[in-house]
Formats: sequence, structure tokens, C-alpha cells
Amino acid sequence: MGDVWSAPPDRLVLERSDVHIWRATLDAAPSKRGALVGTLSTNEIKRMERFFFQKNRECFIGAHGFLRAILGRYLCVRPDQVQFSYGAKGKPALATAFAQTGIKFNLSHSYAYALYAITCGREVGIDVERIRTHCSYEPIAKRYFSIGEIAALNALPPSLRHKRFFTYWTGKEAYIKALGMGLSMLTDTPDMSLVSKHHVVASPKGLEDAARAASHWKLTTLDVAPGYVGALAVEERPPVSRYLFFDLSTT
Repeated sequence: MGDVWSAPPDRLVLERSDVHIWRATLDAAPSKRGALVGTLSTNEIKRMERFFFQKNRECFIGAHGFLRAILGRYLCVRPDQVQFSYGAKGKPALATAFAQTGIKFNLSHSYAYALYAITCGREVGIDVERIRTHCSYEPIAKRYFSIGEIAALNALPPSLRHKRFFTYWTGKEAYIKALGMGLSMLTDTPDMSLVSKHHVVASPKGLEDAARAASHWKLTTLDVAPGYVGALAVEERPPVSRYLFFDLSTT
């Protein structure tokens, strides 16, 4: 049975054993984009304006505007009042003003969809990719995938390999985003050919952050939408007991 995306309740309750996963459609109407861009910070506007293509600008507005709308619900503030800080590798977090809430989050977007993961008191990473069958995945797999992952890909019929490639890739991306690390960590990610729907793995050796190094992480594949794959990585300290899936387009 796939993940069931439902309308969020009027009152959100985020328990420490919860992970809330949100899905948003980025093909917003111009009027809605106008409202979203009005909530962005000066820094976000500058980042948006660096994109050459208008479609990329619109996706940025949707992805980051919806993030503010979602976090505003948990923080009980207006979207434009949400403030962020950024880690050494660019991982976003809530600014010091909201640190006492314990809320952690992560976002990812690809073409028409954005995914957001919200937790309390634990690190989290999320990734979504559109399955692109026209791209050549072999050079990327050769550089970043394990022998087991490459063997599992090659064992599939050609028609299924692109989906499996992006399934493995999103798992790796979600994992290093949860750790707050850069792409150089991709070769140290778990062997995704061994990961089922839920799979617990240890932190990689040599992790500088002692707290993260002592953690275990649950990797979860996500059923996003036809033509898309996603993955979630969340710190298992304490164990996660409930996943809730919300669809922002229903509100």
C-alpha cells in the first residue's frame, strides 16, 4: 500500500515521535505566486533572481513560499515572520528566535513537486526527483554507487533501471542532507540495494559531529506521485513511531 496524502488538520500537533511529510504542487496560479513571493526574505528574492529561466524562478517561489506557509502553521506566526539560519554545508534551520521549539525541517523540489519533512528534536533529510528516462545515469552510478547497487541496477530490465537509479539517488541525497553534509559524502552512504521501505543504518565513520556520529538513521522510500520518487532520512533517537502525510494542495 502506498503513502496516503491527506489534508492537514486545522490544528497541527507535532509529537517527538512524529515525522510530518508535506507535498506541494509547484504549478501555482500567478495570483498565488504573487502572495507567496510577498512572504520571501530579501535574501530569498536575490537567490530567486539569479535564475535565468522564469520557470526556475517560479519553482523557487513555490518551494520556498510553501515552506514558509507550512512552518508558519507550526510556529503560529505569519509566513513572512519565519526566520532561517544555515549550516556550514547550506542546510537550512530555524533561526535562534525559534530554537526553543525544537522543530527541524528539510525540503526538496523537482519540477512539479516539492516535499517537506518536519520533526521535533531530531535531524531529518528529504529528497524528491522526477524520473527522467532520457538521461544517461551510468556515469553517475559508476562514480557514486556501490558494487552492489550497480549490480542490482544491471540485473533489472532496461525499462526499470531509470526509476531504480533515481530511487537509490534520492535515498543517498536524503541521508547526506539529514547529516548536514555535502556531496562528497555520497560514496559513504548506505548500500541502497539493501534498503526496503524502512531501513535503519548507522552514521558513517569519521563524522565530525559526535552527536550525529552516535545516531542511527531510518531511511524510507516515499510514494510521491506518478513519475516521481522520493526518500526520507530521519534520526532514530528515540525511534520514530508515526509518519503523517499532508498534501498542501488540499488546503
